[in-house]
Amino acid sequence: MTLHATAGPVTIGDPALVAVATSRGGNTQSAPGHASGAGGAISISGTSVILDTSSPDASGGSAGLRDAASGGKGGAITLSATAGNITTTNGFNGSIVSAGGEAGGIDSGAGGDGGAIRLGASGAIDLPNTTFSTAGGFAHGDGAGGSAGTITLRTRSGDVIGNNVFAFGGGSLVGSSGSGAPVAIGSGGAVSFGGHIFTNSGFGLGPPLASAATVNAGGNLTISGLPGIGAVHAGAVTINAQGDVAIGTAAGTSGPAIVSVNFGTGADGPISISGARIVLPTGAATTLDAGTGTTGGTIVLTATDPANGTVAAGPLTASTAHITASSQVSLSGVTANAGSITVDGGSIALNGPLSTVSGNIFASAIGPIQVSAPVTATGGNVIVTSLGGTGITVTNAAIRARNTAADLSTNGTVSITGAVTLTGSSATAGIGRVVSLQGP
Repeated sequence: MTLHATAGPVTIGDPALVAVATSRGGNTQSAPGHASGAGGAISISGTSVILDTSSPDASGGSAGLRDAASGGKGGAITLSATAGNITTTNGFNGSIVSAGGEAGGIDSGAGGDGGAIRLGASGAIDLPNTTFSTAGGFAHGDGAGGSAGTITLRTRSGDVIGNNVFAFGGGSLVGSSGSGAPVAIGSGGAVSFGGHIFTNSGFGLGPPLASAATVNAGGNLTISGLPGIGAVHAGAVTINAQGDVAIGTAAGTSGPAIVSVNFGTGADGPISISGARIVLPTGAATTLDAGTGTTGGTIVLTATDPANGTVAAGPLTASTAHITASSQVSLSGVTANAGSITVDGGSIALNGPLSTVSGNIFASAIGPIQVSAPVTATGGNVIVTSLGGTGITVTNAAIRARNTAADLSTNGTVSITGAVTLTGSSATAGIGRVVSLQGP
């Protein structure tokens, strides 16, 4: 389906009705070796695009649960607003979907791959209730799950507003899972998603591949998760905003706001966030420790405002972590499972435990540093430096550098100089290890 208006807007659907624009592939009840119908491509272009439909849908067809056929592939969906916005007037638009079809439960039929979704506007993409989905199809037998399609959302001068983005791989009941696909969001203004971004690989016995989710924003970025679900799932997550970044801020949100995880045997992806100020109240994780034995990726949080840049984050779990801000850094806990933790700020408040499995812990601030939870470097040293203000204050916390988790030795080097106050606290180092607390 192709709609191309050279000098005017394109409106799909009746604002007073709930309608569906579809080019879905047909379902099948066929034998092994056959596949359901592929979704047809949808291409819409005009000065502006108004989606008063519930669901532009180019998904592939599915096989019956008692059949052996594979799922159909999704078709590409392309929407382009050359001199305006992509928006809706009635709020009915709930999804833009090009998912892969499901495979039957008999034999080795494979889930269909999702199709690509691409939206581009000179103005804004304003679809606050919309879920974008290119998920791979599920395989109900021993075939492989389908791989997801890419999702690209770009504006030249306006905001990008949506609800959810799903580009995850399809799972399989017995076979291997499908790979997730990259998500790229570039905005000339703000970026705001009320729900979640998932680009994780599916679940299955084979080696899935996780992909990347990238968000570039010219303004502020906000992603608010629902209770119990993280806001972003991806093999690699990159968010760049000229304004503030706030993720997982909805009331009742629990669990990591961002999860960058591969459910196979490969490494999990990194999380990198850059914005004027960063708020992650429920934290982030590059590994779910789901029994796969994978290694988590890095977490890098950088507040770019040169005078008032702040980072406030819940628990962070990564291979290594690096947090930087010109003003205050407030952390509710950091775990590094394969390297070091580095925290640089104007002032630092460590309100939750910091621990490494095999690395150092560095904390350096121009102003004061407050520690109110254990700091434990296994296989590394602890170096805390305050250059001004009231110095270092440690309250009801143990600071420890050790060689292994079983290391009980205390004949390492402990150096405490300058304005350092320990209240109900201790600082110890195992043999060959160093704990340095240096105040102004």
